[in-house]
Amino acid sequence: MNPEFDHTRSAHPQTRPAILGLQSPDQSIAKPLLYHAVAPANAPQVLPRLSQSHQYVEVRPTSGKGLGLFATHFIPTGTRFLSETPLLALKPGEDAPELYEKFTRLSHPVQSHVRCFTSQQPPRRQAEMRLKLARRGYESDLISTILEIVSIFQANAFKLEEGHMIFPQTARINHSCLPNAHTNFNSSSNQMHTHALQDIKRGVEIEISYWNMTMPRSERQKAAAERGFRCNCCVCDLRDDGETNELEQIRAKMREVIYARNRLSFGAETGGREAYRNIIHSAFNIIKYLEGRRYCDPSLPELYHVLAVTKEELTPLHTRRPEFHREVLGHYDSALQAEVLMTGEDSKSTRQWRELFELTKQHYYTAFPVEATLDTRGVLIQLSQ
Repeated sequence: MNPEFDHTRSAHPQTRPAILGLQSPDQSIAKPLLYHAVAPANAPQVLPRLSQSHQYVEVRPTSGKGLGLFATHFIPTGTRFLSETPLLALKPGEDAPELYEKFTRLSHPVQSHVRCFTSQQPPRRQAEMRLKLARRGYESDLISTILEIVSIFQANAFKLEEGHMIFPQTARINHSCLPNAHTNFNSSSNQMHTHALQDIKRGVEIEISYWNMTMPRSERQKAAAERGFRCNCCVCDLRDDGETNELEQIRAKMREVIYARNRLSFGAETGGREAYRNIIHSAFNIIKYLEGRRYCDPSLPELYHVLAVTKEELTPLHTRRPEFHREVLGHYDSALQAEVLMTGEDSKSTRQWRELFELTKQHYYTAFPVEATLDTRGVLIQLSQ
C-alpha cells in the first residue's frame, strides 16, 4: 500500500463481514470494540497459557477498560515486541456457521482462551441472527453457542485484507489517540506484528489507535461512541489545554498539508509556487515537532513523501544541484526507515517504500550523477539511537 495516510494507519478501515446479513456495509472499523463489553458467563477466570505468550508483555486489568496489555520490560522504539498467528480466522465470504465449525476444531485450551474475550452484540442483532439460524434448522442450544462465538469474534477480530482474525494477546490491546504501538499483519508469515512507536517503560500499558489518528477530536469521539465507549485518552481529554491541544493543532496541519498536496496532484491548486512552498514549510515543521517528541508517528512516511515530491515539483531540472538530490533522496530514505520502525523490514508496505526509494535513487544517479552518500537527518536516525 502506498501506505494509506491514517495508519491506523493502525489498520486500514474495512467493512466488517456481513455475518448472516446483520452487519451494515457502512460499519467499518480499524480495531474492534474492547471497552464496556461483557464477558460470557461461562468464561474461565484464569487465562490459559498459550505457546505464543511473549517475554515483553503481559495481560492484566486496567483502570476502567477491562483487561489490557502491559510492558514487562523496557521496549525501545522500533522493537517488534509481539508476533502472533491467529487463534481463529474467517475468510472473506464465510459466515457464522463456518466460524462456529472452525471454533469446534480448535483445541480445548484455545477454545477456552477465545471464550475469555469480551463480547459485544446488540440485543436486536442477536434476535435477528437467532431467527435466521432457526430458519436454517439449527436447534436452540446450538444457536446460543453460535451466537456466543460470533459475538466474541465481532468484538475482538481485526479486519484485514485476508479476512477477520483474533490474536491471543494483540486482541487485548486497548485504544489511544496517541498510541505507543502499531500493529501490522504479514500475510507471508501469517502473523500480526506489533512495534513500539516510542520508548515504552516497564509497566506502561500498550495502546494502538483503532482509527485514523489525524481525524478531529469530534470525529474520533463519534467513532468511539459507535463502538460503545468514550475515548478519555490524553489527546481527547478537554481538561488538558497544553501539550495535547498543541498536538491537535499539529494534526490539523497534517490534514491541511495532505489536502493541499492532493489538490496539487490533481491540478486543483492554483496558488502557484507559493502553494508548493507552504506545503514544504508546513511538512517540515510537523516533522520537526514529531522529532522533538521522539515519536515515530504513523504519518511520518507520508509526510516525508510529501516533502520529497513537493520539492521535486518546485525545483526546475536545470537548477538542481547534487545537494538537492541528496536532500530529496534523504526524505525518501527517511520515509522508508519510518516504515521499517513501524512494520519491520519484512512488511509489504516497507517493500513498497523501498522500491520507491530505489527507483528514485536509480533515476537520479542515471540522469544526474551525484555522490552515493545520503545525508539523511530525519527523525528516524534520532529516534532509533
